[in-house]
Formats: sequence, structure tokens, C-alpha cells
Amino acid sequence: MMVARKERPVPDRPAMESRPVEFVTENGFCIVRLWEINRLAPPDSGKYHFVVRKPDGLERPRELVVEIADGAVAQIEKFTHSRITLGSTFWIYCAELHLADYLWENEDYPPTGRLSIDHLSPADFTLAIRWETT
Repeated sequence: MMVARKERPVPDRPAMESRPVEFVTENGFCIVRLWEINRLAPPDSGKYHFVVRKPDGLERPRELVVEIADGAVAQIEKFTHSRITLGSTFWIYCAELHLADYLWENEDYPPTGRLSIDHLSPADFTLAIRWETT
């Protein structure tokens, strides 16, 4: 007699042992999420720390902070009927994309080492429509 067993798939390596994802812009800047480097939980405060390396790799990588303005959060919460709140991974992705756009357009780090997202693009709203609730 055959008995079916429920098996749970096991990843090759635990998530905490995997390398952080590197986001490379069109002009070669490399963006890495600092909390992934430090093996910490993702922030849910609207303030995201990234380590960024210039394309030539001659300078030491810099830590840059991207902060989501309260007004931007309120716009998305209203637009999505509170489906996307500040703790959503949507904001991490949004911060990363805005930082990548800045680096691509300016070919340099923000002068203060900080970037504030207080204006959302139509693409941000399109992304919000399709975003899951995580």
C-alpha cells in the first residue's frame, strides 16, 4: 500500500545566507540594500539605506538614504484604498527605482547623500495598481 506524504520544499540555502541582490542601473551604478548586507529584516519606516558603487569602482561605495515623504504615502494609501501602507514592500521597490533614476539622470550621488521622494510619477501609480498586499 502506498501512502502519500506531505513534503515541504526546502530551499538550497536559507534566505539569510544568500547574497544581497545587486541592482545595476543603465549607466553602471550598483545599488545594494544595506539591510540585506547586514542580514536584517527590511525596514518599514519609509527610510531606506542603500550602498551604492559608482561604475568605475574607483571610489569606496557610499551609503545613501532614500526617504518616502508622508504626502507620497498618503497619496498611495488613498489611491489603493489603504491596500498599500508604509510597511509594504512597494515602498522599498519605489525607493530603489527613484534612486536608480536619480543616479542614471545625474551620473553622480545625491550631494547630501539623501534623496526624498515627495513626488510620485504616473509609473509609481501604475505599479501600485498591480502591487500585491505584502
